[in-house]
Amino acid sequence: MSKTISMVLVAVFLVASVGSCALFNPVTEEQASEAFGISYSTYVAALFTLGFGGSLEGASIDEETGTITLEEVDLVELYGTEAGEYTLISGTYEINEDGSLEVSNTFEGGPVKTLSYTVSEEFLNTETGELTVTANGKTFELVDFSL
Repeated sequence: MSKTISMVLVAVFLVASVGSCALFNPVTEEQASEAFGISYSTYVAALFTLGFGGSLEGASIDEETGTITLEEVDLVELYGTEAGEYTLISGTYEINEDGSLEVSNTFEGGPVKTLSYTVSEEFLNTETGELTVTANGKTFELVDFSL
Protein backbone atom coordinates (compact mmCIF):
# COMPACT_ATOMS: atom_id res chain seq x y z
CA MET A 1 0.00 0.00 0.00
CA SER A 2 2.73 2.50 0.93
CA LYS A 3 4.59 1.62 -2.28
CA THR A 4 1.48 2.59 -4.28
CA ILE A 5 1.17 5.88 -2.42
CA SER A 6 4.87 6.60 -3.06
CA MET A 7 4.45 5.89 -6.77
CA VAL A 8 1.41 8.17 -6.95
CA LEU A 9 3.30 10.98 -5.18
CA VAL A 10 6.26 10.60 -7.56
CA ALA A 11 3.89 10.67 -10.56
CA VAL A 12 2.18 13.82 -9.27
CA PHE A 13 5.56 15.47 -8.70
CA LEU A 14 6.73 14.59 -12.22
CA VAL A 15 3.54 15.90 -13.83
CA ALA A 16 3.82 19.15 -11.84
CA SER A 17 7.51 19.54 -12.75
CA VAL A 18 7.01 18.85 -16.45
CA GLY A 19 3.86 20.97 -16.57
CA SER A 20 5.71 24.02 -15.27
CA CYS A 21 8.59 23.57 -17.71
CA ALA A 22 8.96 26.27 -20.38
CA LEU A 23 8.86 23.57 -23.05
CA PHE A 24 5.28 22.70 -22.14
CA ASN A 25 4.20 26.23 -21.25
CA PRO A 26 5.67 28.35 -24.03
CA VAL A 27 5.64 32.11 -23.65
CA THR A 28 4.93 34.30 -26.66
CA GLU A 29 6.76 37.50 -27.55
CA GLU A 30 3.57 39.43 -26.79
CA GLN A 31 3.40 37.92 -23.29
CA ALA A 32 7.09 38.67 -22.68
CA SER A 33 6.54 42.23 -23.87
CA GLU A 34 3.53 42.66 -21.58
CA ALA A 35 5.48 41.32 -18.58
CA PHE A 36 8.35 43.69 -19.42
CA GLY A 37 5.94 46.63 -19.52
CA ILE A 38 4.53 45.73 -16.11
CA SER A 39 8.01 45.18 -14.69
CA TYR A 40 9.44 48.43 -16.00
CA SER A 41 6.35 50.44 -14.98
CA THR A 42 6.64 49.00 -11.49
CA TYR A 43 10.31 50.03 -11.39
CA VAL A 44 9.40 53.60 -12.37
CA ALA A 45 6.55 53.70 -9.81
CA ALA A 46 8.83 52.38 -7.05
CA LEU A 47 11.67 54.72 -8.04
CA PHE A 48 9.49 57.83 -7.90
CA THR A 49 7.55 56.78 -4.81
CA LEU A 50 10.58 55.71 -2.79
CA GLY A 51 12.81 58.45 -4.20
CA PHE A 52 10.48 61.15 -2.93
CA GLY A 53 10.20 59.63 0.54
CA GLY A 54 6.94 57.76 -0.03
CA SER A 55 6.28 54.12 0.56
CA LEU A 56 5.14 51.28 -1.63
CA GLU A 57 4.15 48.14 0.25
CA GLY A 58 6.68 45.39 -0.47
CA ALA A 59 9.26 47.75 -2.06
CA SER A 60 12.52 49.02 -0.62
CA ILE A 61 15.53 50.94 -1.93
CA ASP A 62 19.16 50.65 -0.88
CA GLU A 63 20.21 54.27 -0.38
CA GLU A 64 23.89 53.54 -1.20
CA THR A 65 23.51 51.47 -4.37
CA GLY A 66 20.08 52.54 -5.60
CA THR A 67 19.01 48.90 -5.86
CA ILE A 68 15.26 48.49 -5.59
CA THR A 69 13.93 45.25 -4.13
CA LEU A 70 10.34 44.13 -4.50
CA GLU A 71 8.77 41.48 -2.28
CA GLU A 72 5.31 40.43 -3.43
CA VAL A 73 4.14 43.86 -4.55
CA ASP A 74 0.41 43.69 -5.25
CA LEU A 75 -0.04 44.52 -8.93
CA VAL A 76 -3.84 44.55 -8.75
CA GLU A 77 -3.69 47.21 -6.05
CA LEU A 78 -1.09 49.18 -8.01
CA TYR A 79 -2.60 48.95 -11.51
CA GLY A 80 -6.11 47.52 -11.18
CA THR A 81 -7.25 45.76 -14.36
CA GLU A 82 -4.18 47.07 -16.26
CA ALA A 83 -2.18 44.30 -14.53
CA GLY A 84 -4.09 41.73 -16.56
CA GLU A 85 -3.70 38.25 -15.10
CA TYR A 86 -0.68 39.22 -12.98
CA THR A 87 -1.25 39.56 -9.25
CA LEU A 88 2.18 39.86 -7.59
CA ILE A 89 5.73 40.85 -8.58
CA SER A 90 9.00 40.29 -6.71
CA GLY A 91 12.60 40.89 -7.70
CA THR A 92 15.49 43.32 -7.94
CA TYR A 93 16.38 46.34 -10.07
CA GLU A 94 20.10 47.03 -9.85
CA ILE A 95 22.04 49.88 -11.48
CA ASN A 96 25.38 48.63 -12.88
CA GLU A 97 28.61 50.62 -13.05
CA ASP A 98 28.00 51.36 -16.76
CA GLY A 99 24.64 52.96 -15.92
CA SER A 100 22.56 50.04 -17.21
CA LEU A 101 19.71 48.54 -15.22
CA GLU A 102 19.80 44.81 -14.51
CA VAL A 103 16.44 43.30 -13.60
CA SER A 104 15.31 39.93 -12.30
CA ASN A 105 11.61 39.44 -11.53
CA THR A 106 9.18 36.70 -10.61
CA PHE A 107 5.46 37.01 -11.22
CA GLU A 108 2.35 35.31 -9.91
CA GLY A 109 -0.90 34.99 -11.80
CA GLY A 110 0.13 35.40 -15.43
CA PRO A 111 1.81 33.30 -18.11
CA VAL A 112 5.30 34.72 -17.42
CA LYS A 113 6.69 33.40 -14.14
CA THR A 114 10.30 34.63 -14.43
CA LEU A 115 11.61 37.63 -16.33
CA SER A 116 15.10 39.06 -16.63
CA TYR A 117 16.60 41.80 -18.75
CA THR A 118 19.29 44.45 -18.82
CA VAL A 119 18.36 47.92 -20.01
CA SER A 120 21.10 50.17 -21.39
CA GLU A 121 21.57 53.68 -20.05
CA GLU A 122 20.50 54.96 -23.49
CA PHE A 123 17.18 53.06 -23.26
CA LEU A 124 16.67 54.43 -19.74
CA ASN A 125 17.06 57.96 -21.11
CA THR A 126 14.94 57.58 -24.26
CA GLU A 127 12.67 54.60 -23.39
CA THR A 128 12.96 53.39 -26.99
CA GLY A 129 15.23 50.96 -28.81
CA GLU A 130 16.10 47.29 -28.89
CA LEU A 131 15.74 45.16 -25.82
CA THR A 132 16.47 41.53 -25.00
CA VAL A 133 14.30 39.89 -22.35
CA THR A 134 14.27 36.34 -21.03
CA ALA A 135 10.83 35.11 -19.98
CA ASN A 136 10.44 31.64 -18.46
CA GLY A 137 13.87 30.78 -19.85
CA LYS A 138 13.08 31.83 -23.44
CA THR A 139 14.89 34.84 -24.92
CA PHE A 140 13.16 37.46 -27.04
CA GLU A 141 14.56 40.43 -28.99
CA LEU A 142 12.05 43.25 -28.68
CA VAL A 143 13.01 45.47 -31.63
CA ASP A 144 11.95 49.13 -31.78
CA PHE A 145 10.29 48.76 -28.40
CA SER A 146 8.98 51.87 -26.71
CA LEU A 147 7.10 52.51 -23.53
